[in-house]
Amino acid sequence: MISVTGPTKRLKAIKCSGMRRFFALARDMPNCINLSVGAPDFSPPQHILKTGFQAAAEGNTHYSRMNGIPELREALSQKVYKDCGLRYDPDSEVLVTVGGTEAFLATLLAWLNPGEKVLILNPGFVVFEPSALLAEGKPVHVPLLEANNF
Repeated sequence: MISVTGPTKRLKAIKCSGMRRFFALARDMPNCINLSVGAPDFSPPQHILKTGFQAAAEGNTHYSRMNGIPELREALSQKVYKDCGLRYDPDSEVLVTVGGTEAFLATLLAWLNPGEKVLILNPGFVVFEPSALLAEGKPVHVPLLEANNF
């Protein structure tokens, strides 16, 4: 039998994000473009939608490999080499996630031991502190001050 006593200490340590207030404000303001979560206010271009629909029609509707579609990992590996001169093996060093937040949390969970410090640059993305706390790390805020050229 499993006993559920409520949220864990890790979850209780996370404060509600102030971004939620901004979501509500932006939603209620006419002609306001909400960029608070980094989501565009437009649909993907037609050629992207067409390619996605075509892939679905061809049966590409199932889970991919756990680390991502091999062709995508290869293309990402080549792009990083082209843009940055860095070589990564697409089979053992490239992992595709559904978003940056998932990638950041997975990285912390894989590499951070409980109690280790996580430097968080401020201002920064709102998810950094909660992710560090969920990974049982200790957030250490580092202010980026204009007086110090950030």
